[in-house]
This record gives sequence, C-alpha cells and structure tokens, in this order.
Amino acid sequence: MQRLFKFCYRYALLVILAILALTGYSLWQAKELTVNVSTDSLIPADSPLRLEYERVTDEFGSDQLALIYVEDDELFTEAKLTTLRDLSKQLKALPQVQRVESLFTVNDIRSVNGWVDTSPLLRKIPSHPEKLGDKQSQAIDNPLMLRSIISEDGNATLITLYLKPYEEIVEEREEAAREAGVEPEPLDKGDYDKLIYHGIQEILLGQNEVPAPTLPPGAEKLDPALQEKILASRSNNVIQPLDYRTQFDRVFQVGSPALHVLMAQYIFDDMSVMLPLACLILVILLGVMLRSVQCAIIPVINFIISTAFTGAMMVYFGVPLSMLTYIVPALILIIGATEDVHILNEYRMAKAEGQTGEGAVAYIAQHIGLTLFLTGVTTSMGFAVTGISDLAIMQEFGIVAAIAILSRFLVSLTFLPAWLRIFGRFIKPAQTKEGDEGKDRLCDKVARFLEHKLIPQPRNVLLAFIAIALPCVILIPKIRVSNDLIGFLKPDSEIVQQLDLVAEKLSGSKVIYITFYGSENEFKKHQSLRQLSALSDWLRADERVDTVTSVADYIALVNQAMTGGDIANRNIPENDSLIAQYLVFFHSSDLQPYVANKFGMANVVLRSNISDSSELNQLVADIREALNSGQYGSHRYKVTGKSVMVASAVDRIINGQVISLTSMTALLFAIVGLLFLSTRAASLAVLSNLFPVVMVFGVMAAFGVTLNVGTCMVAAITIGIAVDDTLHMMVRYNKELKRLKNEHLAILSSVKAEFYPVLTTSLGLAGGFVILGFSSFVPVMQFGLLSALVMILALIADVILTPVLLSTTRLITLWDVLGFNLRKALIERSVMFEGLTKWQAKKLILLANLEEREIGEYVVREGEVGDSMYVIIDGELEVSKKIDGNRIILSRLTLGDVFGEVALISDIKRTADVTATTDTRLLRLNWSELENLQRYNPFLSSRLFLNLSRILGQRLKSSLERIESPAPFPTRTPFKSRSRMQRPKDGPK
Repeated sequence: MQRLFKFCYRYALLVILAILALTGYSLWQAKELTVNVSTDSLIPADSPLRLEYERVTDEFGSDQLALIYVEDDELFTEAKLTTLRDLSKQLKALPQVQRVESLFTVNDIRSVNGWVDTSPLLRKIPSHPEKLGDKQSQAIDNPLMLRSIISEDGNATLITLYLKPYEEIVEEREEAAREAGVEPEPLDKGDYDKLIYHGIQEILLGQNEVPAPTLPPGAEKLDPALQEKILASRSNNVIQPLDYRTQFDRVFQVGSPALHVLMAQYIFDDMSVMLPLACLILVILLGVMLRSVQCAIIPVINFIISTAFTGAMMVYFGVPLSMLTYIVPALILIIGATEDVHILNEYRMAKAEGQTGEGAVAYIAQHIGLTLFLTGVTTSMGFAVTGISDLAIMQEFGIVAAIAILSRFLVSLTFLPAWLRIFGRFIKPAQTKEGDEGKDRLCDKVARFLEHKLIPQPRNVLLAFIAIALPCVILIPKIRVSNDLIGFLKPDSEIVQQLDLVAEKLSGSKVIYITFYGSENEFKKHQSLRQLSALSDWLRADERVDTVTSVADYIALVNQAMTGGDIANRNIPENDSLIAQYLVFFHSSDLQPYVANKFGMANVVLRSNISDSSELNQLVADIREALNSGQYGSHRYKVTGKSVMVASAVDRIINGQVISLTSMTALLFAIVGLLFLSTRAASLAVLSNLFPVVMVFGVMAAFGVTLNVGTCMVAAITIGIAVDDTLHMMVRYNKELKRLKNEHLAILSSVKAEFYPVLTTSLGLAGGFVILGFSSFVPVMQFGLLSALVMILALIADVILTPVLLSTTRLITLWDVLGFNLRKALIERSVMFEGLTKWQAKKLILLANLEEREIGEYVVREGEVGDSMYVIIDGELEVSKKIDGNRIILSRLTLGDVFGEVALISDIKRTADVTATTDTRLLRLNWSELENLQRYNPFLSSRLFLNLSRILGQRLKSSLERIESPAPFPTRTPFKSRSRMQRPKDGPK
C-alpha cells in the first residue's frame, strides 16, 4: 500500500491526467446505458413455470396487457360510442397488438327472433336512445363482458390490448429489415415498452400521424379519374386524429407498458433529486465535522470519477439501469466518502505530527493502509453476495454495486494521494482550530463512561445486548415476503391510483391462466365442460378474483339463447352432440384464448388486482388445493402466468437472503479470523455486526415492512459497510496494545482515537441512506431508511459492545506474526517454547508483553518485590549481587534463558540484579497475563503452563543441590537446561 501511495504521490500529474482521460472515455461510453424495469427481472431464469408459461402463451395468446380505461356518464350515446369505436380501431392497428377485447369485438351471445346471434354487441351502433339503453343492459347482463369490458353501472369500459411478445416483435422487425435489404435497428425491452406506450399515448392525445391513402395492388393501371375516386374513398375511411381526453370524462392507459415507462421516468426523476441532495448533505456534513471545504469536496470529485467508470462497466457487461441499479451512484457517494474521510483524517493527523509531503502519505499507508484494504474488500463483498440470487434484478445489482464500490476504492487509493501532492498544502493539520477541545471532551466522556460503567462488567453488557435483540429474533419469522412490480410504487402514485380505479370499476391487470390437458376433443364433452363451469363459479365467488372466463361460458350462453333466453338454462347441456353443434356458432378466433390442440387443451382465464405476492401465492395455492381435491375433475393442469411466476419467486428471495447473509457472515468471520489469527476475535466482530441486523429484522416484522428485492439487501450490504468501523477499531486496538501493554488502557485509547471518525462516518452513512428514503420506489425507500437505522445501531454497537468485548481479549495480526523476526535458535534452546512450532512461539510472544531494554538498563533490582518472569528473546544480560560490599557477577544470560520465575508464583524480594549488557528484547509474563492468555488461546497457554512447571521443577532441584553445595553461588545459571542445549537439531521443537 505504501508503494502505491508513494507512486501516485510522486507522479501526481501523470496519475491525475490518466484518471481524467479514463473518466472522459467512460462518460462517452456511459451514454449507451439502457433502462429496463420489466417484470422479467423478477422471475428466476430457471423457474419451473417458465417453459409451461411459454407453451401456454404460444397456444392461447399473450397475458401481457395494455388497458385503456374510458369513463363517461353518457357513454352509451351514439356520438360517444362512435368515438369509442374509432379509438378501438386505431389501437387495433398498432403493430404490437395481438388482439383487442372491447364492446366492438367480444361476442354477445343471445336469442334474436328464434336465431342465436353470436356477433359482437356493437357490430352496428344504433341511433335510437332506447336501443342504446338495451345494448347497455345486454352488456351488463353478459358474463363475458361484465367487469372485463363494462362496469356494473355501465358508465366505464375497458379496451384491452393483448400484446405480442417482445421476441415476436423483434423477429418481425428483422424479417422486415431482411426484405428491405437493410440492417434491423436494435430494440431492447425498454424501447419495446416505450414503443407501445407512446404509440397508445399519441392516439389518445390525437398526436398520431395519419398514413396517406394508397392504391391497392394493380390499381395504377386504372384510369386516373378512377384512381382519384379510390383514393378519396380510402381517405374517407381514415380515422382522423382526435384528442380523446376531450371526448370523455376520463380516459387513460394502464398495464405493462405504461407501468414500465412511468417507472423508468421515476428512475430519472429520483436520480435528478437524490444525487444533488446527497452531494449537498455530504458536503455540509463533512465540511462542518472536518472544518475543511476541500475535505468536503474531494469525496464528490471521487464520486463523479467512480460513477463514470461504473456506467462504462455497465454498458460493457450489458447491465441496464433498473429499479435497483439506479441507486448505485448514490451508494458510491455515500459509502465511498467514508474511506476518503479516514484518509483525510490521517493526513491531517500526519501534518499535526510534523509529517509533510511523501512522509505524510507514507504515514497514511502505515497507519490505515491495511484497514483500507480490508474495508474495501468487505464492502465490495457485501454487495457482491447480494448477487447470489436467482433473480436477475438482484444479480445485476450485486455485480454493478461490487464493481462500483471496488472502483470507488481504487480511485481513493490512486487519485487522492495524487490530489494531496498538488493541493494537500491547503489542508490544515488536525486540532489547529478552536473547537477541537469540544470534540476531545466528547471522546473523553465516552471513554470515561466505558471505563467506569461498562468495561468492568463485560458479561452484563453482553447479556443486555442479547436481551434487547432476543424479541427481534422471535419476531423474525413473522416478516412477510413480497415480489411484485406494482408493489415497488407508493400507493399515492398516479399509476397505482389509476390501476386501483380500473380494478374497482372493472377488473385488475393481473392475468392467471389455469390450463387443463386432456385427450383430443376432451373439452367438447359435457362432463369436462361442467367441471370447468363449476370451477369458474367457485372462482367468481372469491373476492380476490375480478373476472373468470372459459369456453364453458360460451357454451352456457349459447344454451341459454337456444332455450329462449331463460337464464335458468345458462348451463352446460348433457348432450355432447348438442355441444358440438353449439361450437359451430363460433369462429376459431373467438375461442382461441380458451381452447387449443383440437379441444385437447382448455384455458380458464382469471383477472385480478392482487398486488401482494404473498396473497397471490395464497390464491394460487387455494386453486391447486381445490383442483387436487378431484371435485373439478382429474385432468392434468398447470397454473401459470407472468404474475404467477413473479409471485412464486418469493421463495427465492428468502433463499437469497439466507445465502447472502450466511455468506457475508462467514466471509467476515474468515477475514477477521485470518487477520487477527483468532476465532475469538472473529466471533466478536460477527457478534457486533449481527446485532444491528437482527434489530432491523425485528423492526421490519413489528412495522409490517416486507422482505422484498430492496430490503433483502440490507443485511449483507450493511454488514459489509458497518464492519469497516469495527475493523478500524480492532486495528487501532492492536496498535495501542503494543504501545501500552494493557488491555483496558489500550481500548480506552482506541475509543478516544476512533470515536470521532466512527461517529462522522456513521452519521454520514446514515444521512446518505436517508436520502434514498425520498425514492419513488417503495423497496428502495425502505432499503435506505432501514440501512440508515442499521448504521445508527452499528454506531452504538461499535462504541459500546465492540470496545467492551475487545477489552477481554488481546489481538495480534497476521502481519505482526509474519513481520516478527524470531531466531530459530530460540525455539531450540529455550525450555519455555518446548513443543511449540516457530509460528506458535511467535503468537505466544506477541500475545504476551514484549519489552525492550538498552545497554546498562536494569531489568530487575535486588530487594524489590516482583511478580513477573522473563524470557530472553534477543540479547544478553548479566546477573550480579553485592556480597560483602563487592559486586559479584553470578551468571550471564543469553538467548532463551528464563529468570525471575519464582516471583511469578510468590511475592518475594528479588535476590539479585539483572542488567542488559546488549540491547535486549524480553518476554515478560505475570500471573494475570497468564490467565488472560488462557482465555485468548487455551492451547498455547496449556503448553506454556506445562513448560513452566518443568522450569519450576528444575529450579527446585537446582535449589536443593545448592543447599548441599560448598559454593552456593555458581558462576553459571543453575536452572539452565543443559540437556536442551545439547539436544540434536532434529529433536523436538
């Protein structure tokens, strides 16, 4: 990290120019970004319903609808109906329309003068008001029309456009291009929706172009005068553009294209509001807390660069802007600013300590380089694991967000050092302005509160947090799950209110197909048709269902007409031959949506306005239960539809939530465990960061917030973000431990140093996430507000729970062990390290207290009471004692020797002086440190106690031998293990 920082600092101008050039290229690429808000992204690619859905729609037609709602108190007048017919004709002419259902197309089956008439209700529009009233009554009485075509009061009607599939339109365009000998213009899903929506909207507003009349084939050979008559006749039949909003009380379009286009517009509206607002709040917050305009502006510059890179990468990978990916720029701004704050804060501290230029940049890398790397990895992975989902919308978001955060991290590591080379001199050192005393007082108050109230009782603190989280754990199973496109929108949005109005007066836009499979002509038989009719009656009685239509309804209406119009005979006749005769009244296109495969397949079509996917899933489950009961026959069946596929994906959301949260927790545990070489430290970090997540899940359950594609991201993402402050605290604690050699002092010093940066970043993140609460999309709004809540809860956990738990442990890092130079001879010579590998010996030394002594410095003094023993890690010492006024050197101690061990178990006075004869490093152990080590690492402590017992045994043996010896003070240490010194190299280590 130091090399990267120094390189970017030395070649600042080159780095800045390169980044700016790459930014310009990225912006040029990003203009190719597309928008896609279709329901396809909410359906798993491997959905078992997909193949069946495609087969059903191939046979019976599309279930994707565009609905034109028309309401007028005088709807059934000649003028209004004529205008409505013209509108229906214009809509039918749109190339994307597969078929149209309206007052002018749906069969009105009734008896007329002893004959059965199955023609459309308004094949001809009568002029007499009384006849128009009869037509209105007939429409309301017709089950094929009521609520699907005409409202119960007769004042509102729907023109339903069944749309061609996107793939079919693409094929038609390619075929037309081939015939014309040109390249087909590309058409993505978003453009397809726009094509339909704007085509309908232009007709409604009277802005559509009227095609000039053309002569039929061969007419160019006719007399010119006759040609003019033909053109004039065709001109008279052309419907002139008309603003239909002025012709009816109310007219508008709803359905899939309108929903998708308006949601795309909401995306751009949101971005135009949220990004400037987030920038403003960030600049103000950082400017106030860091007291530097430049420090407040730098994160915004880095945000612009990173967003450009991300946009280019989205184009490269073919990822569109969706209901989730559009918030990535805001996340880049919100999350990326935290790393900039840490870098700038360290730069100011470096300047305060007298570091300038390249030295200040090296200071940053030395102090937080490792933490920056880890937080960049964990945050990127937090977003990446959200892509572990079967839903395309989640996969795309996970990929884009991970790339975005990673690019933002790289920009901070490269652009920021280069920026500091040029403009860093204008950034003032830390604590140079008045008011910092207030900040210090706040940090001191927090540290004192921890010192006196919480740190002395870690178990009680942990139990308190568990007691707070436990009710939330109990509530978690009550969280509802939703996966519905309409559910993305707020209830007061215009499109939702229009959909609700259509559903209230007529029927919803959700289509469900119940498809039955039988043998050829199976659904010409009265028994099968009666089962379909019974099922339809049962479904119509369900208030969740708006309309139900099947071939049985057509047969029943013909039977009623054939028996004089008596409604009591609106049923299925028992004679199969009679049913076959009834079917002659219909053209194949009339029944195409309801029967196929030579009457071997039958389709029951439901319409509903259920916007809650859990409720829709329950309806589907109830239908399947009824069909499985056998009361409606034993035919094989499938319940399909795009809305059914979307709703069924709620299980994938739950699975994705479990997988992403588990993956992020495991990743966090692995990273912290590897970094600090301790499962205890890993468990501590996981515990601190799971607490806010559990609390938020409890809040979701308590307040009825659904688990959807937005809220299911909160857990994994916020763990990846919140762990940044935890890692900063842990790395700081590790450094303070090396300096202070005391857990309590180290944690208090860490809190004082990290509290203000943690407070700044947490409030900045929370404030940034609150901005997402202004989104037009409910899942994004919920994601923003819940993430803000997590940041506040994580702040509490990082300031209270993390320090309290850290105070009970001692941390060393992987880099500490790798960088610690331990001579192999020490392991071979010292009894203290017997049975330990070199790696374990390093951990043992670093977990204990390592002290240094200069030449001539005393380690212990004769007569003072001691409580510690020492092991020589490097250097030499001499043991001396005054005897009869003369200082006598008793022995010389070297690498691996142990001394002072008796004081470890007994408060006795030292019997001699021990002085360093070279610069020396010593391992110091007292009883409390041994007890702590037993908690930190039971295995190492068990080996240490075993070796210590051997040393004490050897000490006792040597003491007994000295008692019997005529020379009580030998010239060499009596407790050194000769056998260890003479042991061959291939012996135990």
